[in-house]
Amino acid sequence: MDGAFQEALGASQKDRRRKFSVLTFDFQEATFVDPYGLASIWALCHHLAGRCRRLRILLPRSADVQGYLDRMGFLGMLPTRALVSNQLAPTRNWAGRDSDVLLALTRVQAGENTVQTIVQKIVLILRKQLNYGDRDVGWVATPLSELCLNVCDHSGSIGVVCAQRYRPAGKQPFVSIAVADVGVGVRASLCTRFTEARGWDHETAIINALKKDFSRHPDPGKGLYAVKKYITDYDGSLTMRSGDTRLYMRNRPFSFRGAEFPRV
Repeated sequence: MDGAFQEALGASQKDRRRKFSVLTFDFQEATFVDPYGLASIWALCHHLAGRCRRLRILLPRSADVQGYLDRMGFLGMLPTRALVSNQLAPTRNWAGRDSDVLLALTRVQAGENTVQTIVQKIVLILRKQLNYGDRDVGWVATPLSELCLNVCDHSGSIGVVCAQRYRPAGKQPFVSIAVADVGVGVRASLCTRFTEARGWDHETAIINALKKDFSRHPDPGKGLYAVKKYITDYDGSLTMRSGDTRLYMRNRPFSFRGAEFPRV
């Protein structure tokens, strides 16, 4: 699916001054989508919709993947100018159904109550599915709140959160949590405090943002540093994307370059 993502993103950047009549995002060959992929697709679709008069989306051929997209509320979160093709009939009506194994795509809005509600739902999943106690919950709730508040305070745009519990055969269960927005991006956010950030590439900006006391504000929350510490302490993994860089971290970081997200 990463290939389809890069292709659609690259096509939208051929002429940044041009407003396209139609842009197409084709991920018909996708056989699996996780929360990170889902949130990334949401961000891509909103970016593409801003570059064209009509966005055409070709959904996966797999009925299982379409069923998952339906369960996660994907279609209801698409921009209004999106036209969906090859949609299969939904197998169930998921409207209004809460779950203790997942959080469907949820819009992050300005206002702490919205963030609190999102965090409470994810904490419930962690308690029920991973047997998290109060100490464990405290470790994850604070950085998760910071990530959600960053969408309101730093990005200058809208964002989403989603989560899913997995039980791989023969391994410990885990929960995947994704937070995404279509705001100014990590580098531009850091530029408001660190003037030298204008000369950084996106990879440097992401790595610096994960350092202690390295934030947009002089008196910041723990932010991305706390997320990295939590991931390290609990033997998890972290994937971040901003600009043209995707960084994956498990014990140590690995970065990948691709087409640039102008405002992510």
